[in-house]
Amino acid sequence: MKRLLKRFLKGCWRMTAPIRHPVVRRLDAKLGRLITGAIQSQVMPPVVDGLDHSRHAFWRIEHALQVAQVTAERNTTEIDLVLNGLIREIARLQHQVEALQDQVEAATYIRNGLTLVDGDGDGEAELPLAEAG
Repeated sequence: MKRLLKRFLKGCWRMTAPIRHPVVRRLDAKLGRLITGAIQSQVMPPVVDGLDHSRHAFWRIEHALQVAQVTAERNTTEIDLVLNGLIREIARLQHQVEALQDQVEAATYIRNGLTLVDGDGDGEAELPLAEAG
């Protein structure tokens, strides 16, 4: 019995196919338009607003990064100039220290280390050197 009923219903279902297919297509198209309209009217505006906000935030971040990059380049150039000046000054001071050391060594060599102690023993007095001449 069940089998006969199943066969009969399948045959009816196949017979309704020429009527059923256009109705299903129209219903599917109508549902598609309704869903598309709902998405465009309710879902898209918040998404578009969010994208605009994100675009604006991205632009601000990009601008801040460009400003930071320019500032970093300027600071790098300024630091290079300062360090170059510092290196030149250190080299100049080294030459001065070496020249002073040479003068101190030359003065010590000329003096021959001769000194007189004052009578009260507080300090030293240098002996005058005999000038050759």
